[in-house]
Amino acid sequence: MKRAFEFKKVAEKFGIVYIDLVSISSLERAKMIAKQAKGFLYCVSRKGVTGFKGQIDDRIFTFLKELKTVTSTPLAVGFGIKSKEDVQKFKDLADGIVIGSAIITKIDEGKDKLEDFLKEISESLKDK
Repeated sequence: MKRAFEFKKVAEKFGIVYIDLVSISSLERAKMIAKQAKGFLYCVSRKGVTGFKGQIDDRIFTFLKELKTVTSTPLAVGFGIKSKEDVQKFKDLADGIVIGSAIITKIDEGKDKLEDFLKEISESLKDK
């Protein structure tokens, strides 16, 4: 935590907002971080690294609701978000949804696959 604080101070000096990542593994620590977060708070949806083929941890839904009680800073969720079904699960809980590795995979598959994927994700975010 001390290093993050030092890094934040340097970033702030240059007009850069440091984005904190918080994990479902420690709700109390996440709440403490959320209370002082700026920009947005990046909430990790499961254990493991980005791009890992594991499942989203169901605790993330309660985690997001709890964080909303202690901060007005926007919450973005990521790690393991790879489909329109995943996006649907978070669209009403999170202020932002990060779909990094899945987009890289679609880029590798070609322009048409990427466009189809982005259209599908975009459509899933619209209220019906």
